[in-house]
Amino acid sequence: MGRRGRHLAGRTDTRFPDALATWIAQDGELLDGLLALRRLGREGEEALEALLAVRRVATLKASWSLWSALAEGDGHEPEDLLLRALPLDAVERARQALWGRSWRDGDDSRPWSLRAHLVVAATC
Repeated sequence: MGRRGRHLAGRTDTRFPDALATWIAQDGELLDGLLALRRLGREGEEALEALLAVRRVATLKASWSLWSALAEGDGHEPEDLLLRALPLDAVERARQALWGRSWRDGDDSRPWSLRAHLVVAATC
């Protein structure tokens, strides 16, 4: 996803949301697989870890985390930038596939801010 030099002193790489949308269009089946394995619970743990270790999945997860941190460091809300390129349900589905339970389930260990939780909750 990311290339060295795209984050230049306070300039968030605004191409990431479009790159994420492209990744989902091309490799969305991997997200479907992750979600299916997560639904299996303990029975699917080993296969889930194997799929999370697949290079393109691991790269996406690491890139997203890094991009989110850099965007926040630059004073941006990553959610706002993502939602310009993707619908909320696609972002939430991808997050749940990569990180597990949704923030809606009380798990707040994902790379997004409380502000997004409040915005989404207000629109539900």
